[in-house]
Order: sequence, then C-alpha cells, then structure tokens
Amino acid sequence: MSWIENVRKKPAHEKIKIIWIVCGVVAFLLLVIWAIVGGLDNNAEKDLRLFKSLKQGVDDASSNFKTINPNN
Repeated sequence: MSWIENVRKKPAHEKIKIIWIVCGVVAFLLLVIWAIVGGLDNNAEKDLRLFKSLKQGVDDASSNFKTINPNN
C-alpha cells in the first residue's frame, strides 16, 4: 500500500494533524531557503529602495482614488 492510501484510512482528526505537520515542514523549508537566498546579497540600500517604491505606489493609488471619488 502506498503512503497516501494509509493516510486515507486514518480518522479525520489524524488527517488534519498530518496536514498541519506537512504545512509546518514546508513553511520551515521555505524560510530556510529564503534566509539562504536573502543572505547572499545583504544590500540595505537595495531593500530601502524597494520599500520607497512600494510606498510611492500606495501614495499614487490613494491619490488616484481621491481624484476618482471627490466626496472623501
């Protein structure tokens, strides 16, 4: 029997437990990969430019909304 067939035979609460464990492991692996890749280029100026551009985008969107909806 395959592993999936064994999981299908388990009660619902055990299936949910397995799903949460798998999700936790995947989240941990993604964080480790993110830390490794992010640590390769530790450029604070580059990160600061990203946040400034995001803030500019939000400011532009809010000003456009105010122009479209003048009642606010």
